Amino acid sequence: MITNITQLQSAKRTKVERESLHAWHPYYAGYSENFVRSAINYLRLSKYDLVLDPWSGSGITNYICESYIISSIGLDINPIISYFGQAKSGLVLYLLNRNRVKLQEQILTISNNLKQDFSYDISLDNFVSSSLANNLIVIAKAIVLCNFPKTTINNSIIKILENTSIEHPLKAFFLCALFQTARKLSGYKSGSNPTWFKKIEHKQSFSLEEVQNVFIATSEQMYNTLQSSKILSKEYLLHINYTADAKQMSFKDNSFDAIITSPPYLTRIDYAMTTQLEILLLKDSGYLRELRVKTMGAPVIRNSQPSIKKSWGKICNDILNQIENHYSKGSKTYYWKNIVQYFDDAWQILNEIYRVLKKGKSALIVVQSSYYKDIEIPLDCIYIEMENNIGFFETKIPFTEIIKSHMAHVNILSSSYKQNKIYYESCIELIK
Repeated sequence: MITNITQLQSAKRTKVERESLHAWHPYYAGYSENFVRSAINYLRLSKYDLVLDPWSGSGITNYICESYIISSIGLDINPIISYFGQAKSGLVLYLLNRNRVKLQEQILTISNNLKQDFSYDISLDNFVSSSLANNLIVIAKAIVLCNFPKTTINNSIIKILENTSIEHPLKAFFLCALFQTARKLSGYKSGSNPTWFKKIEHKQSFSLEEVQNVFIATSEQMYNTLQSSKILSKEYLLHINYTADAKQMSFKDNSFDAIITSPPYLTRIDYAMTTQLEILLLKDSGYLRELRVKTMGAPVIRNSQPSIKKSWGKICNDILNQIENHYSKGSKTYYWKNIVQYFDDAWQILNEIYRVLKKGKSALIVVQSSYYKDIEIPLDCIYIEMENNIGFFETKIPFTEIIKSHMAHVNILSSSYKQNKIYYESCIELIK
């Protein structure tokens, strides 16, 4: 139920965002459920509205919007993360309640009838044995070939996704079960840095039957989690999470009633590498490389370097000048280029946000400040200047708070350039 609360809550993730559905994949980025709820109330959204999250990650905006019976669309450039977002829906729960055992049996039957010697990308050998790789790929192909029941999509979403190909939400669910199976059987262990997917030295072999058993048990665990979540069983799909680059949205102008989102922060997190095992199972190392190149904020220098724009604002241009002329090694040859790429992506996506947002409506964007060595980078102020130059009617910061836990702390050399750095997380409101 939507209340009259108009104060935005903290975006800092709590223990809740690491449990239940959110534990399906160890996704580093994201904000709190309470923030999304408060954003829905702050913007006074109703079931007649349509919400967009162009940096949706594993779909917390969409998950919470659904609990309010609000339709939403989430975009993410990483297909693996999009699958996790799509799997968290009331329609998935509804269809599993009626078809779960039958579908599990169908996947097992198809996988038993497929050949067991698929070729795969050699990079998979870093994480799994050849038998495990083959058997995981066999089940993945069986999921793709499975005959899933027809689905109904909310009308407001159908209208806006006229020519977009959407994958079945049950395909997303069972692939996510397979991804978790891969991590369990590979012996994956998380490290202090969420992008470090370490090579696994002792790779155990598994038969197809053994992999199938873990896969079915995992899908049951996920089903039980869905049952105990805030998601209600529904006969129609209320949110869509799909793979797309937010720099080039396919939506028509003035399509959305609200945008609730958070971009990658300027911390050079290599989000694609957090899913390299899963990407190698479905795609190959070439696709992984391409994804890293396209992902905003990734520590990869592109072949084509963008030009700095005056319209990015004085603060941004001054900081880029300081970084280019910084005394530290690699400032001009690598770091400056990488940060220019980041702001060029931000500029393109903010323009797209302006285009697809309805007039008089708001976008809420959560950002964190960061540092380059000893140079503070106030992302909230930079985004505000960009947004003013794009043409938003009004821009403001409804809340800002000090952040104690920051990815920069992973680098023990960070404090050598400046002691007692203070990081801020802010929510920017843009009104068109």
